[in-house]
Amino acid sequence: MGNFKTTYRLLAVLAVLVVLIGLSHLLEPRKDTSSSQVAGAIFPGLVADEVTRIEMKKGDMATTLELVGSEWRVKEQSSYPADIKRVESLLGALRRYNDASIYSDKKEIYKDFSVTEETGVLVGIFAGDKKIADFIAGKTGFTPSLGYIRKVGDGRVLEVYGNTAQMYNPRPAVWVKTIMFEIKPDDIAKVKVRGTDEFALKREDNKWSFDPDGPETPNDRMCGQYAYYLSAASFKDVVGTGPEKLAEAGLVPPEWTIEFTMASGIGHKLELGRKAENGNYFARADGADYVLSMPAQLAELLRATRTSIITGTEPTKPKAEKAPHGTKYTVEGKGEPLPIVKIV
Repeated sequence: MGNFKTTYRLLAVLAVLVVLIGLSHLLEPRKDTSSSQVAGAIFPGLVADEVTRIEMKKGDMATTLELVGSEWRVKEQSSYPADIKRVESLLGALRRYNDASIYSDKKEIYKDFSVTEETGVLVGIFAGDKKIADFIAGKTGFTPSLGYIRKVGDGRVLEVYGNTAQMYNPRPAVWVKTIMFEIKPDDIAKVKVRGTDEFALKREDNKWSFDPDGPETPNDRMCGQYAYYLSAASFKDVVGTGPEKLAEAGLVPPEWTIEFTMASGIGHKLELGRKAENGNYFARADGADYVLSMPAQLAELLRATRTSIITGTEPTKPKAEKAPHGTKYTVEGKGEPLPIVKIV
């Protein structure tokens, strides 16, 4: 019996050794890589506080962040203000770019790290008109706080601070802050809506009523929901800017206007225009010259009426029905059949 126990123990020890050997092979550096520190600065002229422009490009996607006065803006989004937290995160990583490791100098593994011209994001950093850094941003490192880059014209893959795959996103829309109002729904004290009809609401002692008071009573739950929709007002994209674009979007004058006042006395205004071809609605926040693209579902919830506020029902969406078999409807002067659309 003792011999069996000894045998089992030896087998268990052997199994542990096999696992440890296997892990050591998995974790050891590849033969074609190294991890020596870079001697000197990667980009000698790079001072994060002096950066005025950052360009990112991959295929057909391109984003340019520009410092206009003291504010960062996104050029491809009609120079709309950038999400400052995202920009500051990128600048914070750049401050540590002169502390990097050489991960590899083998060209055959560039694609593994997404640092080729085809697989990576081409990044240009400028101070005024002077380009102070030029590199290809690749994939994220073994830990999310690290990533890989390769200087243009340099054969070394460098491991640097920051999640490179997230920081250098060439899609312009991700660089704007899409929330329209920095508010909390419980702080909204008054709301005035002008659309197909006009009504105003006020909140006193956490109870909603029409303003001025009347015989009708609004649905308190619906009012609370409406305040939440206003706090969640957001857009997907910046369509354009200027008087001509605003007029084309049906925002001069707007089809729907929602003015609301916070408990602090600060007022905001949301304007909704016509429905775009992609199904979203054009919108405008606080009288700015930007035409924004608001998701259809949210816009339709905000197009409230006095009736919907009283009954507590959300606005009804148009529903399309198929025409009876064989039925054709044509545009005058054209022979193109159209589907029947019934509004319910």
